[in-house]
Amino acid sequence: MSHLERVEVLSETRSRWRAQGPAGIPLEWEAEIINDQPPHLIAWRTLPGGPVSHAGSVRFAPSGAATRIDVSLQYDPPGGELAHAVAELMDADAGARIERDLREFQRALESGRLAA
Repeated sequence: MSHLERVEVLSETRSRWRAQGPAGIPLEWEAEIINDQPPHLIAWRTLPGGPVSHAGSVRFAPSGAATRIDVSLQYDPPGGELAHAVAELMDADAGARIERDLREFQRALESGRLAA
């Protein structure tokens, strides 16, 4: 995740995240794992009080010799829908960033830069 600066594990199910938001603005929030079914699924949501309320999940499914990864993300951008539209124009949309990061991860695995 290119925008992620750090993740601090607070407990088995809670963590504190720090990332760069639009225009390099630092964002920090706490999240909790709400569903963990290794190796198939992990789901989380943010705790109240953070700058962005969001929830998501990542599913892992065998697909031949590969693994299919499906990411679902729901969030309420700071500043509402207008701020979300501006972020998209500035190429700072969270969904677009995650898609780029997943494509880069796939390229790194396929090229051998990362061990599978």
